[in-house]
Parts: sequence; C-alpha cells; structure tokens
Amino acid sequence: YVVFGLGKDVEPRQTAYRPPLYPVMLAKLAGEGLQVTPLRVALLHWLLGMGTVGWTWIGAEKLGDRGQQTGDRRQGAEWMPAVAAVLVACDPILLHWSTYVMTETLAAFLAILALYTLVRFHFDRRPMNAAFAGCALGLAVLCRPTFLPWAGLCGLGLLLLHASGGRQPPDTSAAPEHWLVQSCRRLANLTTLGLVATIVVFP
Repeated sequence: YVVFGLGKDVEPRQTAYRPPLYPVMLAKLAGEGLQVTPLRVALLHWLLGMGTVGWTWIGAEKLGDRGQQTGDRRQGAEWMPAVAAVLVACDPILLHWSTYVMTETLAAFLAILALYTLVRFHFDRRPMNAAFAGCALGLAVLCRPTFLPWAGLCGLGLLLLHASGGRQPPDTSAAPEHWLVQSCRRLANLTTLGLVATIVVFP
C-alpha cells in the first residue's frame, strides 16, 4: 500500500485512513516521482471547486428552464442560478477545507454532480438518466462511504416515482399506462441505478 505524508526528509507514517477515490487521484497527481506537490493539489482542488460552482449553476438553470416551460417560474427567478453559484463559490466552510489535503472538496463536487444527475432524471425518468445518477452516486461512495445511505434512499425514490417512458413532462391527455408496464419501468430505473453504482464501487 501507499502512504502519503508531508515533508521530504521524513518517512511518511500513517495517521488516518481514507476511502480509495481521493488517494487514487493523489497517486495519479504524483506520477512516477511519487511527489505530490502543493501546487498540484491546489490545482486539483481549484478545478474541483470550479466544477462544483459550474454544476450548481447548470443544475439551477435546468430547474429554472423547466419552471419556465410549465409556467411555474417566478418573476426574477432568472437570477437564481447565479445566486446559487455565488453562494457555493463564497461558502466559507468549503473555502476553508479546500486548503487541506482532504476529501472535502472532492466530496462537495461529487455531491453537486449527483444532485445534478438526479435533477436530470427527475425531468426525464428513463434508465439512461438513472445510469448517470448511479455513476455519480457510486463515485461519491468511493469518496466517502456516508453517501451510501443517500444512494439507497435515491434508489427507493426511483421505485416510488412515476417513470416517464420518454414522455416528459407526462402527457396528462394520454391514456394511463397499465400498472404492470409502469411497474416494469420503475424497476428498470431502480435496477439501472443500482447496477451502475455497484459496478463503480465494486473494484
């Protein structure tokens, strides 16, 4: 196994264990020289931070666009994506922990990415979008196992939510689906999310 530690002239000693995703990313940063410089870590955390802000903006935009299509968008709501992104960018807790060689920055990025994929699924409830959500949740679990209960609850939500079958928003004028067809679609969404998340976590 590999032990990461600070200092060039001392033998690194183990003080904490981390789930695999963040140490693997550090190992990729280290390369063959096995030196993870502060500049490389700073660049990685900056990219993750920018990604967190970006996905927040994109997710809020998607929610706003759907509100506009359905007539539920309120006056002045076009500013909400920018406000959400600025709040994330200026969050003092995220900014503080981004200066540490720890999983907080990566976990925040994966949490926002998972939320975005779940928003995407909410507006188009098909197995393909369930697969994206499963992949994001699986990566989040590899970063922090505390995401595992959230992934389980999301799977339960997929089983309970009406599956669109490609119709989004649902066509209320269409004849209602047979309960068996709808049950199969919900099960397909749940199975896809669970299978993809398991494949990501399994190694």
